[in-house]
Amino acid sequence: MGILAGKIALITGASMGIGSGIAQVFAAEGAKLALAARSEQTDKLAAELQKSGAEVIAVKMDVTNPLSVQAGVEKTVQTYGGLDILVNNAGVCRLGLFEEMSDETRDFHFDVNIKGVWNATRAALPYLKKSPQGKIVIMSSVTGDLVADPGEVAYATTKAALVGFTKALAVELAAYNINVNAICPGYVLTPPDKISRKSHRR
Repeated sequence: MGILAGKIALITGASMGIGSGIAQVFAAEGAKLALAARSEQTDKLAAELQKSGAEVIAVKMDVTNPLSVQAGVEKTVQTYGGLDILVNNAGVCRLGLFEEMSDETRDFHFDVNIKGVWNATRAALPYLKKSPQGKIVIMSSVTGDLVADPGEVAYATTKAALVGFTKALAVELAAYNINVNAICPGYVLTPPDKISRKSHRR
């Protein structure tokens, strides 16, 4: 019996990297999982975890689209009957110096890294309030709040914003017995993907 036995968890950005790792650990600890991402890789991961005996569904979700997020949360609740844990893991990083960065690239970071967390949290909150002890985990980074490298201005801005979001939300939701925490990793060895030119820093 794992420490997450019976808990229902939704993980965004679960198709690869850190999200995939979180999903594997949660499954091993007995959680019922909804793996959310745009990639079909999520379906493959869900199938692999199901073979090991875990209760897992794959949910197609674009965190920048509130309707897509709402649909994914509702599918999770309809499948399992509730929601106890939200892991806001979906994130992107495209390197570029500030003076050379297009508005499109800036907005890409803001839309996924900030608004994506906002959208998922807002959609999940009504169900987390019904949990005996809801949990919101936000994947931030040492980048922005503590350190930064050249070319990371957009990424650093968004990850620093998530620290402020976490602190403020934790205060607001304490009355509902919901814990809100941010994880701020440094370099993490993950396979490179097609979206991010930098795969080892979160």
